[in-house]
Amino acid sequence: MHNTIVIIDSGVDNKHKLFNNITIDNYVHQNDSWVLDNCFEAKNGHGTAVASIVLNNICNAKTISFALFDDNLECSADKLISCLTYISENINCDIINLSLGIKTYSDELRFICNKLMEQGVVIISAFSNDGGISYPAAFDFVIGVDASYRCKKQDDFVYVPYGVVNVKAKGANQRVAWLDNKYMLTQGASYSCAYVSNFAMRLVAGSKIASIADLLSEIEKNSIYDYNNSLVELKTSSFLNHVTATVVFPFSKETTSFLNFCDMLPFRVVDFYEYKKFGRIGLNIEGIYTKIAYKIKNIEDCEWDNFDTMIIGHLDELTSNLEFDLKGWLLECCLEKKKNVYLLDVNHDKQLQEKFNKAGLAFDSPVIDVEYNYSVNLGKLYTLKTPVVGVFGTSKQQGKFSVQLLLRKELQGQGYRVAHLGSEPQSLLFGFDYVFPFGYDGYNTLRYEQSIPLVNKYMSELDKKDVDIIVAGSQAGTIPHSFENIIYFSDKQLDFLLGVLPDCVVLCINYHDDISYIKRTIQVIESLANCSVIALCMFPLGFVSEWDLMMNKKSIIENEKLNERKKLLVDSLGKPVLVIGDTKFQGALTNYVIDFFGG
Repeated sequence: MHNTIVIIDSGVDNKHKLFNNITIDNYVHQNDSWVLDNCFEAKNGHGTAVASIVLNNICNAKTISFALFDDNLECSADKLISCLTYISENINCDIINLSLGIKTYSDELRFICNKLMEQGVVIISAFSNDGGISYPAAFDFVIGVDASYRCKKQDDFVYVPYGVVNVKAKGANQRVAWLDNKYMLTQGASYSCAYVSNFAMRLVAGSKIASIADLLSEIEKNSIYDYNNSLVELKTSSFLNHVTATVVFPFSKETTSFLNFCDMLPFRVVDFYEYKKFGRIGLNIEGIYTKIAYKIKNIEDCEWDNFDTMIIGHLDELTSNLEFDLKGWLLECCLEKKKNVYLLDVNHDKQLQEKFNKAGLAFDSPVIDVEYNYSVNLGKLYTLKTPVVGVFGTSKQQGKFSVQLLLRKELQGQGYRVAHLGSEPQSLLFGFDYVFPFGYDGYNTLRYEQSIPLVNKYMSELDKKDVDIIVAGSQAGTIPHSFENIIYFSDKQLDFLLGVLPDCVVLCINYHDDISYIKRTIQVIESLANCSVIALCMFPLGFVSEWDLMMNKKSIIENEKLNERKKLLVDSLGKPVLVIGDTKFQGALTNYVIDFFGG
């Protein structure tokens, strides 16, 4: 019985002298189907080059070629899926060598590749030569192949455990067969893939492999170099499954969202609490967007029976002058009273979660996943198919989180399915899919080669969901105001921008921002991420004097001055300007987003 390999490429010139003793059947796409073409003439030598490597020293193998790619070695996802579906339904083969793929994730492509795997077919696929992640090479049931400078010979392989890349092989300049009995010097991952397929065919002939696991095991045994990777999955939180009624402590900038947007929370906010020395006990507060009112209560008189979860905000600055550990006392009280805790601060005893879990309680905080293997994909990044809108700003404290929530609420109200990546520590409590916290207290210490792949991984997971749009919100300013000290540099924000790579950006600005700084921010965002800033959202509070700036005291800006500033910004920057909190803000911003993506 002959072993059978399918080569999906640009077709093979079976008249080449290298194939004198080999029969190669070429299939072409006609009338929405695939047919055998005995008169096929290849127009591009790529498939012939790949076949010359795959079939080197292979005897008694049945070879089938599918001319999938056009003259530019490009193909559509639909055509690739059609080809693989035809193979699944009509051809009994051992191995499929796939030189190229598509850059964005596809459920349909995943389904047919998985079906072929279940039929016992080993798919060996090259990654894109542009250095990014491509499919089907990235699927965990496909052998994904890339080129390596370490590999000089035919059977030189580099084994890569756990990442999207499974193996690397020879891909540098080499002499390969081409059209019309000629040869060509060329390079690329396609040829690396062909060497792995050739190795696999020889193992199949010797009955040494029957699955992907078998092939990877043999490659690992024969590898000239192994990456020391470990398997670490992205962590997801189940905290919200334990929450029905909460209290919030203290009432601060970070916790006002639980007041202003309490109607968007998947749980009920019962009360807001303060400590007596903070000076706000008894204060009546009301949500800006919900008009729901509370009276701030004394934490020392906490009504413990009224809730199951306490949300604790940032306390380090507030408690620096206190004579006792307020945070520690609160946590001990929650343990004693059997209450779940969500801590916005990450500066805490790392054993807290274990203590709460042992007591049968839920505990969570927006800690960076330091165990995630950031280098597992060897620098390769995912390309998204889902539209992405980013929310960025020129400074801190200008309503970026509010803008995200308002935009998401309006989009969902119009029937759009929204996925969300946040950077505020309270993001998960609002049902965001992931949080990448940075900004406060500098507790995110990841370097760019760690943070960009992690954010990109979050985005790729959102891209796989059945959603219409992804919203991603940043922190603080985007570019430096000045350059006299490294603390002014916005490296985390730029890392986040490069990890998200939004299609469009909503930029939050201040009333008092210098126009040249806003312009510079727009230019950096648009050029660095190759996107468009589609609207400016002006915060209605600002500094009206140098004294206010020194004291960091913002005042409400009169409508007349806001309108004057809007006109000046529109005339100077050519971008629409909206005022956060205006009655038409939510609908107008959403319309700009929808219009940008063509409805």
